[in-house]
Amino acid sequence: MNNEWGDEGPSWEENQVDESGVVSFDPNDHGWDVYPGDQFHVYVYGRRNHQTEHIFHIPLVHLGIQKDGTPGHPMPDRPYIYQINYWNDSESQAEGVIITDTLPVDTVYLADTSGFPSALSPDGRTITWTVGTVPPWSHNQFYVSVWVDSGVPLDSDLE
Repeated sequence: MNNEWGDEGPSWEENQVDESGVVSFDPNDHGWDVYPGDQFHVYVYGRRNHQTEHIFHIPLVHLGIQKDGTPGHPMPDRPYIYQINYWNDSESQAEGVIITDTLPVDTVYLADTSGFPSALSPDGRTITWTVGTVPPWSHNQFYVSVWVDSGVPLDSDLE
């Protein structure tokens, strides 16, 4: 068996067959790395030298996130709401997703609409949400409410 560079690959004898008849081998044992997003072909030769091609695609997760302010300027001594948008633009679900946000300067966390378990850092500056699984081709959002300190000037943008 040859790999895509023409090098001799693992022989049939190096593969392992389990009780169910499934053939497997570990490409890493042969110096091959298979990563998400890769596609590879396996050719199996049968009777009378007939060839069967099996194509495997390892799905790649593609996550995105964006933080957007709501219209208007934050006002001192009042709540301010901003939005967190996150998405998975891939054919595969993303597992173990965690979103971490640094709160804007001169604000105190009040609440959010995520519905996810969350943790506020001891200094109150960072909040972390345990999202878990994000399904394929999904776009989601939630809002975060913070209290704006009295010292924030009018017409300022929170960063």
